[in-house]
Amino acid sequence: VFNTFDVRLVAIANSNAHALACSGGGMVFAWGQGLYGQLGHGGMEDRSIPTPVLSAEHTKGVKSLAAGVRHSAIVCEDGRVFAWGSNAVGQLGHTGFGQYNTPFELLCVRDAGIIRVAAGLAFTLLLSDGGIAYSFGDGDSGQLGNCDPETTAPVPFSRHPYCQPVPMPIFALDATRVTSIACGQHHSLFTSYGGKVLSCGVGC
Repeated sequence: VFNTFDVRLVAIANSNAHALACSGGGMVFAWGQGLYGQLGHGGMEDRSIPTPVLSAEHTKGVKSLAAGVRHSAIVCEDGRVFAWGSNAVGQLGHTGFGQYNTPFELLCVRDAGIIRVAAGLAFTLLLSDGGIAYSFGDGDSGQLGNCDPETTAPVPFSRHPYCQPVPMPIFALDATRVTSIACGQHHSLFTSYGGKVLSCGVGC
């Protein structure tokens, strides 16, 4: 199918019902379930073949991409971050809860030097070139890593106490230079510059 577009794929990400891929030239494709707008095509139709979402002119190259269960996100070569799909618990990174069927930029992290993105069930992680990890979305299992250090209870945000709708640095990693990030459905993993593996969320 990709030969139709004469592209060479350099990265791919998948969730349980949809997938993303990007070409060496920076074009982003999506296919699978589209019920929550996670394909970014402007509607909610399923797509059985890879369909372009963002052009190379728009992205200027893609560094990283991630597929959550009902949302998608990418990081461009210039550090811009785009997300789309369900934002029911803030997993797209802003307070406009609802559904977004086309990609939009997370302006709040435009100058943060973001280089990587990872996505869980309904939350998202970002990593900057300075080793700072950010989290946002659903934190009901502790997967965001941001709890009140005085009470060990989740910090209350928005419409339920475990929802963090904007990207925030993970305070528990303040003294750690993070080198990579990864998400399970309900947990997060981080590696540090010194080779340690850190985790938070279910089973951690």
